[in-house]
Amino acid sequence: MLKSRFTYRLKEVRKKMGLTQKEAAKRLNIGYTKYNHYETGRNEPDMDTIILLAKFYKVSIDYLMGNDDNCINKQNISSLKENLINDILSVDDEINAEIGQYLNYLKTKKKAVGEDEKK
Repeated sequence: MLKSRFTYRLKEVRKKMGLTQKEAAKRLNIGYTKYNHYETGRNEPDMDTIILLAKFYKVSIDYLMGNDDNCINKQNISSLKENLINDILSVDDEINAEIGQYLNYLKTKKKAVGEDEKK
């Protein structure tokens, strides 16, 4: 196993979910020390644990192991989302920046509508 890539990716996906090591360990039903040792490279998880981690963080095993830079686990996405992702990956950075701005607009709009409905 490429320890440095795995430990980096494991830490990265945990932080993206906004979890501490203790929170992640608890949700995964893994002892904190054991989880910490996975992130620091002191211990290597077995294959069942790698699968558990990938499913929990909704990434592919290849991404977690550092064999693929695409973090998307295609088993967890719809064909519409997969097509959108492929389209985004195929256009230049300028268009991607515009897509990002529009997506932020839509999320803000949805949030505002949700807040209005609560009133």
